[in-house]
Amino acid sequence: MEKPIIINNQKKKRPDLLTLLCILTFIGSGLQLISNLFLLLNKEYILENLEESTFNLEDFQPILEMPSEFFQFNALFFIIAFVGSILMWNLKKIGFHIYSLAQIALLFIISVFNPLNSFPLAEILITSLFILLYYRHLKFMN
Repeated sequence: MEKPIIINNQKKKRPDLLTLLCILTFIGSGLQLISNLFLLLNKEYILENLEESTFNLEDFQPILEMPSEFFQFNALFFIIAFVGSILMWNLKKIGFHIYSLAQIALLFIISVFNPLNSFPLAEILITSLFILLYYRHLKFMN
């Protein structure tokens, strides 16, 4: 009598830190996507109301003077980063590469559309930290 072959179909367990990183990415990319779409769709309305407003909103003026393409590219790359994080949530290595490329592209978009702005040190540090932490979890992904 032959013994049946048992195939181990256990799912891999996602590490807790990877889960936390993905959740933070879902929140951050999701909010940034909503913000960029809102600004893209309502930029003219906001600019008109800023002129009539009694608030001193000069700090928001540079971002609102950005061309619409800036918000379009941002929205696109935040969608791509979100998709990458969903893939990493499902333990797919390709998600890391998609996420990393989208985040690096977002850093370049800031420089291309606003070259006079100060060096985006905070964005570079946060992006580097997330990419490094995701990289450390590649061994758990297929």
